[in-house]
Amino acid sequence: MDLFAFPIILNILSAPPCIPVTLLEKTPRLHWFPCTGSSQTSQVYAQAIDSRKTQADQLYKEADFFIQSNMMQAAQVKLEQALQLYQATSDTTGQRETLTSLGYVFYSQGKYREALEYLRQAELISTDFSQQGRLLTTQGLVYLELGEYRQAHTTLLRAMSLPTQDIAQENRKRIGLGETLYYMGAYREALSYLQIAQRTSSDRNDYGRSLNAMGDVYFELGQYEEAKNYYQQALNVRQSNGDRMGILRTLNNIGRVEQALGDSQAALKLYSQSLDIAKSLGDLNSQAIILNNLGLVALDLGLKNQAIGYLEQALNITRNYASGRVQTLISLGQFYNQQDEYDKAIDYYQQALAWARQNGDRIGETKALKGLGETFLEQKKTSEAIKALQASAEVFEEYLRPGLRDDQKISLFETQSSLYGSWQTALVEQGNYNQALEVAERGRARAFVELLAQRLSDRSDLDATIKFPTVAEIQRSRKVSKLL
Repeated sequence: MDLFAFPIILNILSAPPCIPVTLLEKTPRLHWFPCTGSSQTSQVYAQAIDSRKTQADQLYKEADFFIQSNMMQAAQVKLEQALQLYQATSDTTGQRETLTSLGYVFYSQGKYREALEYLRQAELISTDFSQQGRLLTTQGLVYLELGEYRQAHTTLLRAMSLPTQDIAQENRKRIGLGETLYYMGAYREALSYLQIAQRTSSDRNDYGRSLNAMGDVYFELGQYEEAKNYYQQALNVRQSNGDRMGILRTLNNIGRVEQALGDSQAALKLYSQSLDIAKSLGDLNSQAIILNNLGLVALDLGLKNQAIGYLEQALNITRNYASGRVQTLISLGQFYNQQDEYDKAIDYYQQALAWARQNGDRIGETKALKGLGETFLEQKKTSEAIKALQASAEVFEEYLRPGLRDDQKISLFETQSSLYGSWQTALVEQGNYNQALEVAERGRARAFVELLAQRLSDRSDLDATIKFPTVAEIQRSRKVSKLL
């Protein structure tokens, strides 16, 4: 029931309207036009609309206060009431702004499907390129949170194609594209977008997000100290802004660095801090990611019961979206592999692989394939292991493109040394020693060949002609070395 539907207003609004009303600003002005019929009725009708618009504007302002105070549920109530009033008065601008704010409120609460629905409604009634670009950018960021990276990429590219003079809006598009391309394995392109956003951002929240995203790329490249430096800068910015969601995510990321560097206790402390903030904000997506990381730390420490408890909690949260789900499925595969429950491990890895491929998550794809291959290897299913590990290497090798620094190429390969080691082991167990030798050289040679291609030519198509050495070529090379 509409709490503001007083009887007199209902009676008046039942007649066809004769006074066009336009809201040009947050505080509207009523524009009068001559109309036929009773002047008294027209005046009462206009007063009724004006009363409702005033109430709607007040509710919108109250909602904005609650949003700034991070009281999202209270803001949601006010916005839903305001939306009813704007719809009753056919106030398109009020509707669009309220729908957009509702999208943000649901986004902030981790309710991404609901956020998308409101944002799409707002897009349908947007009237210029700037509005459409802003709404498409926000939709792209929601798809990013859902782990639907292909859809995020497509949506953000649409947003980039729309002209705007708003530098902050352009930077949000760049940050979103940088984060999306990171998950899709396009590290050079991701860094390019993020570096531009970092240099030109005047919005402190956007600046903090760009720093955090830069840290993500360097983390995946295996350059942990550089990643930690960016994360620490991001944390300082986000703390100065009071950006609690940003703080919790950056604390979690610093925890990942500490875990990668072998300091499980430091990682555990950081994960616990970030989880407390995520719970206080009701941020379910972040909770799932942090619970997954807590599960991995517990597994490292040999705390099997705690590990599976954390991982199952994470999985339950991520039932309806891919972000966080792929990594949690991979972590569960890792857990059951270590417990020698190989069939369960394979099931989780296969689920992760399907989700990753569906959504363009190339990082998740290569990790799921690697996990499958290593589990098949434990089962002595060498043919299946070789197939999965080779597929993982092929996806992984597509990440390397001219543009990454030499040290980035090297550190990136170091993160996958166990992949090539497992692949070699599977080939040896199959008795295929020559191909095992070729794989050993392949793991070492790729970065070197990429580097030569970059230095010898500016042509981007050289990458497609790269061929790895055969065993005969390797043997000839070694004979020549001995003669020298």
